[in-house]
Amino acid sequence: MNDTKKAKRSTMRENTIRTRDGGTKAIRYGRRQAIALMCTECLGWEGDPKECTSPMCPLYPFRSRTMASQRAEEEETK
Repeated sequence: MNDTKKAKRSTMRENTIRTRDGGTKAIRYGRRQAIALMCTECLGWEGDPKECTSPMCPLYPFRSRTMASQRAEEEETK
């Protein structure tokens, strides 16, 4: 096994999470998916993290965004 695969595996974690129907399930995930899961749960399982409107959230800068939306936000702050 090469070093890249070893490094990638070490960032993956297994944990039990809540599901939309109120149950739980054990899954294996990394940072990106952990952020997406937290944002989806925060939005009540209904919204898309890309449409988040809570800039005070500590995960706001890390949520899933398109490059176009990132550029638009950077232009607004200038």
